[in-house]
Formats: sequence, structure tokens, C-alpha cells
Amino acid sequence: MQNHDKRKVYLRQDMTFVVNFELKPAICRGQPEIVFKKNSTDLIGSDDSLYVIYQILLDNPAIVIEINAHCDTGEKDVQALSDSRAQIVKSKLIEKGINERRMKIKGFGSSQLLVTNNYIKEAKTVEEKEALRSKNRRTTFKVLSFDFKE
Repeated sequence: MQNHDKRKVYLRQDMTFVVNFELKPAICRGQPEIVFKKNSTDLIGSDDSLYVIYQILLDNPAIVIEINAHCDTGEKDVQALSDSRAQIVKSKLIEKGINERRMKIKGFGSSQLLVTNNYIKEAKTVEEKEALRSKNRRTTFKVLSFDFKE
């Protein structure tokens, strides 16, 4: 058995302690919905969602995010398109005054579908199929760090 030195430590109110810890990147859940027209970088009714992201960045000036853009399998040149979609979202946030160094972008093409093609095939109408496909044409956000400094 090891002999441990046991001492009482008394704390005073005027003492300062520093605790260092590391946070892992977090995926934001329940994110605002930012979607695009098919084969396009045109946003569909996403002004409110962009404002929510802008407000989060404004309220949390030390966070750095990754903007992840996605396509559905029915679109053309999905990697370039998803890269462009991520850049469009980043540009809109820069226009609102967010420092571009606080945002990284990543396009995923059609590699991370929310709704699979098999599920879409089971939809009864063309409108239902298009509504399901549109769920894959989206942007998501991931917090990369909490230590940004101007």
C-alpha cells in the first residue's frame, strides 16, 4: 500500500483558480433549416434561418463553425455544387458582419443523405418525391472551437 501525503487545504474567497480543459467539436442539433433549389445555389425561404445562425455567432463571438452543404443524388456535379452552397451561406454571413475566419466550409456532395433513394421511390406522388429530395439539399453547422480571437 502506498503512503499518500494527506493534508488539509483551506480555500479563501480571494483565491483564483485556473482550470484548463478541452472541448470536443459539437454538432448543433435542431438547427435552422437552410435549403436550396434543385441544381442551384439559390436559397429557398432561408432568411429567418440565416438570421438565427447570424445571431448565434453574434452572441458567441469566440466560436468557429463549419458550414456543411449537401446535395441530393438527382443533382448534377454534386461536389462542386455543395462546395458552392457552403460558400454562399458563408458569404451571406460575412455580408452581415461575421468575420470570415470564424467559418470554414465543407461540401459533402450527396454522400450524407437524410432521405435515401429507396425511401423516395416509395413516395406516391411526384410532389412527395420532390419534397423528400429537397430534404437532402441542405446546410448543417458544426462548432469547431470556442477560442476565436480577433
